[in-house]
Amino acid sequence: MTSKKLRILLVDDSASVLNILQEVFRKNQSIQVIGVAKTLAEAKDQIIRYNPDAISLDLELPDGNGLDLLQWMKGKYSIPVIVLSSYTEYGANTTLKALKQGALDFISKSDGTEDDFLRMIESLTEKLMGILDF
Repeated sequence: MTSKKLRILLVDDSASVLNILQEVFRKNQSIQVIGVAKTLAEAKDQIIRYNPDAISLDLELPDGNGLDLLQWMKGKYSIPVIVLSSYTEYGANTTLKALKQGALDFISKSDGTEDDFLRMIESLTEKLMGILDF
């Protein structure tokens, strides 16, 4: 097993999601949260400042759309991005756009139940570990 830590940036407007993900990854020996951002502006600032190895990105942010961040990153940063969003049928087109703009993968956000939150966390962890092994 590798001793390298995957340095990730969490971008989400939900404080509870950010807090839970930070707590989960604090216990993971292979993943280190190097920053959290609740807005598009904060995300851009932290990408410039920290140059993370991977990003978990919510598509719905108070000052813009996750698609705007992907577009801004294009050609400047080749950071794997995993979209974490509650978009459903309405947002299927937005999700496809995110994947076309360079997002590596998509995970649907938890519906709020404990079991679904565990599913989301396990899926995100698995995808991030896949980046680390790449």
